[in-house]
Amino acid sequence: MTRKEALAELIAKVEAGDIERAPFWKVWLPENPDGWLAWRAASASTGSLDAAKALHEAVLPGYAYGIIGTLSDGDCRACVVPKIDNPPEYHGRSGDPARAWLLSILKALMSEIENDA
Repeated sequence: MTRKEALAELIAKVEAGDIERAPFWKVWLPENPDGWLAWRAASASTGSLDAAKALHEAVLPGYAYGIIGTLSDGDCRACVVPKIDNPPEYHGRSGDPARAWLLSILKALMSEIENDA
């Protein structure tokens, strides 16, 4: 399985709320064999804003972030944006702010992979 395929699978599972079977470890192996990044991602998926922030700082150091409060449907929205002119924005949406942030991080990583191809 490629990293792009692992990211796509992970994004789909996190968006669906299927956290228990989400393949966090597949995204960062082999470059992170101790599992630190996967553990942070898994912790963010269950509501840890500290883990989401640590993951963001580790994998997207050149990106700003923001979490927008509760929307009319009860969801939160998070956004990550590269610190460049006319940046693209990557949004995540979930009932949990940390999970929304995680989704925005994963979508930014997916875009980086697609742009490198």
